[in-house]
Formats: sequence, structure tokens, C-alpha cells
Amino acid sequence: MISRQELERLRALSIEDVNPSDLQELTEVKLYSDLPVQERLKLFLCQIGNPYCFKVYGTLVQVSFSNTRTLDEALNNYLTNRSNYDKM
Repeated sequence: MISRQELERLRALSIEDVNPSDLQELTEVKLYSDLPVQERLKLFLCQIGNPYCFKVYGTLVQVSFSNTRTLDEALNNYLTNRSNYDKM
């Protein structure tokens, strides 16, 4: 699992500071909808590496959040919604 310090370091990076070949492809991340959200979150972070910078169909994406929403809240929402979508 990524430490809080590492998450803070990754959050501070700009998309220009990362090597595109080091970024993971979000569409290749496997979600395990049968696991509790906290376990899905751990597995997601292990697979994606940098939850703030990644690729979607080869396009570089940088994510940032307003002060009203944390990364944990956003990922929890994403994993819950994607898991529901995958069941369709």
C-alpha cells in the first residue's frame, strides 16, 4: 500500500514532471467487485501506482480535487460506481 507521504509526493507532481512510460493505463486496472471497498482501494492503488497521474486509452490524465473532497472519498466513489457498472 502506498504511504500517506508517498501520496502527498505524487499529488505534488505535475504531469510535466512524470515520464509517460512510467504511468499505468487506467483501462487495464482490474477491479474486484466481490471485495470490500477498502480492499478494492488497496488493490487499485497497487495497480495504478500514481492515482493522480495515469493514462486513459493512451492519453495522459492528471487528477486534482477541491478542498471539499479527499482522494479516499473520490476513489471510494469511483470504485463503488465502476463495480456497479461492471455488473451490468
